Amino acid sequence: MLSGESLDEVSLYESRTTFYDRRNRVLDHLLARFSESFNEYVFMMYQLSQNTSGMGSLSFDYEDLIEDKQKFINNYPEISSNRGLGMDYLNATINETTKELEFEPFWNTNHRGGYEKRVAKLLGINEIPLRNIVTEESAQTQWTVETEPEHFVFKIVSPAVGLQEKWDWAQLHFLDQNLYKIDNIGAKFYLYLVDETKKIARLNKSFDTESEAYDYLVFMIKTMNIYYENFYCLEHILLRPFDNTFFTDDDLLTVCLNDDCNDEANNDSYSFKATIVLPGYISRFKNLIFRKYAEKIFRQEAPAHVLLKICWVNVEDMLGFQKTYKNWLKNYRKYKIHFCNNTLTKTEATKYRKALHELILALKELNTLYPEGNLYDCQLSESNNPIILGNTSLGTL
Repeated sequence: MLSGESLDEVSLYESRTTFYDRRNRVLDHLLARFSESFNEYVFMMYQLSQNTSGMGSLSFDYEDLIEDKQKFINNYPEISSNRGLGMDYLNATINETTKELEFEPFWNTNHRGGYEKRVAKLLGINEIPLRNIVTEESAQTQWTVETEPEHFVFKIVSPAVGLQEKWDWAQLHFLDQNLYKIDNIGAKFYLYLVDETKKIARLNKSFDTESEAYDYLVFMIKTMNIYYENFYCLEHILLRPFDNTFFTDDDLLTVCLNDDCNDEANNDSYSFKATIVLPGYISRFKNLIFRKYAEKIFRQEAPAHVLLKICWVNVEDMLGFQKTYKNWLKNYRKYKIHFCNNTLTKTEATKYRKALHELILALKELNTLYPEGNLYDCQLSESNNPIILGNTSLGTL
């Protein structure tokens, strides 16, 4: 069986290059049987690995590619039959004893829609549980990344001096392999997160050799990127107030009210609309090549009548949306059930209205985060972060 053969167990009569070629061709054949293809993904990842605009930590890994294809095939029955389905926002079961509706937990579960699961697999994102993407809310002297294989603990170097500044920088850059430096204290080696020559944070783990530290760094970056590569998908129709006598204009999504608003898409912010929110500050997600490909996949796999708004946001916007989205999810299903059953209390209605209002405000605050461009001499290569309209923010001279 293809899925049972370990990538580490390559036959003695077959080189690793031959093994990669053979495995990829067989997997491509299986994908083609269902009219699926990873060719664009492979080309995009190769482009991304060759890109020199500040994303040099990304590499073209054949083992990762094979693993992505295998997981896509293994999950094909679900991501094919449920490809157009959204998430079950009630997520409830009937208790056989009491015959009452009991709500299942949302957060820290794999409760996602079929559309989200399919898109994730096509983008090589193999784990998308509904969980926190921003794991820390305020400056700390240390933080922990709790992944399934291992927990990674980081400590700020000299936290008594400029803690907030060091914290902010570390949270934006600790997924970039190029910004780590291996240094020794006595006979032990440590991994430091470095801003040019300034040590910002240190991994709370020691190594006996420099090569051991480097191998662990590669493993750590790969593992953490798998953990943080995630997104949220919100259907606008769910935000439409049930009772217009209770909600105010501030609880509504904005519409275009200018005289030249003839576009039907701007006249109704609820029907056939959805927002995709992604962390635009992590590894692949801050690369414009990957973003362009990802946006194409998101729109290609969505139902043809649905208009998507795709936001690659910064840490602050992601945290704000994450908190309000989580709170809205918790309140929405209770409000809907009680409203439809005419058992809604004023307290429950007020609580839901507040949760909805906060989510609407968070949605309005979302702005796509672009990599910085620089106004340099025109003789410089285009790989040196040029200013591109709609794709960069203005950096420094």
